[in-house]
Amino acid sequence: MNYSDKNEFRFAVKEYLNSLYIGSLRSYGRLVGVKNPTKKKKGELLSDILAVLLGEKAPELPSNLGAPIKNDFVDPTIIQKIEDLKKAYLPNGATEEGAFFAFEEEKPYMIVNDSGVEFPSLRDQFSRKMYEGQIATVDGVSQLLSLKGETDYQKLIVPVELIRKNDLREGDVITCFAETRSHVLYATEILSRNESVIDGKPRKNFDDLTVCQPTEKIKFVSQTASIAGKYCEWLLPIGKGRRGLVLAPPKAGKTFLLKTLVREAKQANPDLRVYALLLDQSPEIIAEYEEILPSENIVSTSYDDEAERHVFLADFLLNRTKRLAEKDKHVLLIVDSFTALMRAYNETEESMGGKTFSCGLESKTLRYIKKYLGTARCFEKGGSLTVLGALSVQTGNPADDFAASEFLSVSNFSLKLSGELSARRVFPAIEFLSSDTEQPERLLNETERECEYVIRNSYLTKKSYVDLLLLLNACASAQELLQKLKQ
Repeated sequence: MNYSDKNEFRFAVKEYLNSLYIGSLRSYGRLVGVKNPTKKKKGELLSDILAVLLGEKAPELPSNLGAPIKNDFVDPTIIQKIEDLKKAYLPNGATEEGAFFAFEEEKPYMIVNDSGVEFPSLRDQFSRKMYEGQIATVDGVSQLLSLKGETDYQKLIVPVELIRKNDLREGDVITCFAETRSHVLYATEILSRNESVIDGKPRKNFDDLTVCQPTEKIKFVSQTASIAGKYCEWLLPIGKGRRGLVLAPPKAGKTFLLKTLVREAKQANPDLRVYALLLDQSPEIIAEYEEILPSENIVSTSYDDEAERHVFLADFLLNRTKRLAEKDKHVLLIVDSFTALMRAYNETEESMGGKTFSCGLESKTLRYIKKYLGTARCFEKGGSLTVLGALSVQTGNPADDFAASEFLSVSNFSLKLSGELSARRVFPAIEFLSSDTEQPERLLNETERECEYVIRNSYLTKKSYVDLLLLLNACASAQELLQKLKQ
């Protein structure tokens, strides 16, 4: 490589990086190995990034010391742009110092997928190591989160050539060989996709599949069942493919209700994949969910995460559930809560440019949440995606009540919680007459339909919600409930 190529590369990269926000620069600087990027001004940070890229300065190795990084997300387009500039100005892929594209030797792995199928043709691959992770973005390059394997890396870059060759999409879980380049993992060969060997056959597309009305409900009553589970199986069924909302005032028990439904749905439906999106949640709530679900089925953010991270992880998990539904799996996605996601998206740049309502919400924010909730559906002769999320109401914030009125038009299942009942410590504080599910006759059997009719039209005209809770608690089946209703 001659000196002019190096200078042209330096100038092109500096011009591009100078157009980025300082936050994006710091995240990228941390990725390539710049020391203490958050403490540097823009000019100094640019010089250090260029020095690392050109091999003039050794990259800083990752360290677990100090406070955890609040936001380490790097826009994939930045990584792709730098790679394009390398190919354009540094075709040999090496600097005078020989630090460009250095590979670290790794021991070979015997490649076996979850089904026990071996890949004998790949046994002799050296200088590469097998990793497994989930596709997070497919825009030029891809990042993988939740990498499995003995590695300190948190992201893996998949070149666009491999994405096109293997028909990868956002949300796919892949097993691949990867190599380290300048302290970044790069995939070199895809071994499996979504626990299956890639056979070259055309994939189903989520948006092109035929949608139908749900005819099968999610079960919540097994050997043991809570009152909330009995509500949602005997009286207010949640069909596979429903778009559900839990409307609740503050401190009405919506998080506890969702957690209860998650536990019982998982126990009563062996074929149901259950995922939880926990936004802006306390560590105690996250820990309680981890006792119910595997850690890879939970995506969570805390109070100090930035709005962009809330939205990024919400899209990340939604795409994962879509890929499973394409493979004829039945999936339940719990969102706690849509209120937190709405507020986070409203703070991002993506929400700007539309109409701003008097309550402070952007029109693009409403469309985003409607699209998120509206992704749920049931497919003919296939899988389904059910989305059930919490939404705060009666908070004193006009935006919350305005959002509730908008999102109810998209949902076909709603569960209303009562602030009055919760204040009296009556849980679950479900207002049965204010809750509804679309076309319940498709999901309830004859006994359950009669129970639902009697409770709505005669029982609750004489009795209270507390009496109904006590009655449900005392019954082990819908038949027993109907007998006691007729007494």
